[in-house]
Amino acid sequence: MAAEAVTSLKLQLVYGQHKEDFQLTLPSDEAGGVLQVKHLAKRVEEMTGVPPASQRLIFKGKSLKDPNALLVPDGIKNGSKIMLIGKKLVAGETEEIQKLSKMEAAIVKEEKKLSEITSDLDGIHRGFLHKDLQHTGKMHQKLEQRKSLVTRIQTLLNRCDGLEHGLEDLLLNS
Repeated sequence: MAAEAVTSLKLQLVYGQHKEDFQLTLPSDEAGGVLQVKHLAKRVEEMTGVPPASQRLIFKGKSLKDPNALLVPDGIKNGSKIMLIGKKLVAGETEEIQKLSKMEAAIVKEEKKLSEITSDLDGIHRGFLHKDLQHTGKMHQKLEQRKSLVTRIQTLLNRCDGLEHGLEDLLLNS
């Protein structure tokens, strides 16, 4: 069976003490494509509730890490057994992950602002003053903005550390 032609496979999922036969079919919106690891991960999530990010799929001792890898070239065929290592997220973990994502977005935003200010200050250091910085009052204001951003980023990083420790505690207590 050629890799290009495989759009459906009958597989067996081994998860903890459970074994479950299932059909893996290429989504209809991807007609003409081939089955990939990402399709398997999504189907496993539907079956077990374990999100792809928390999954470790193993076939014949080999971890299926690349979501875009094709299943057939990896040797997966009808009747193959796939082992899943992973666990479902509990409500508290989901909230923690959402908090971490929001903090990450805030850090990226602050990092961009800091980069702009650093660029302006680098120009000053080299002896070039941007039109907006030709007045010493504005230069002082930019320095204060940078200081404020650094303080905010440090606060966000401290909060990330706290969330990380909280998430680790949740995982250890689960």
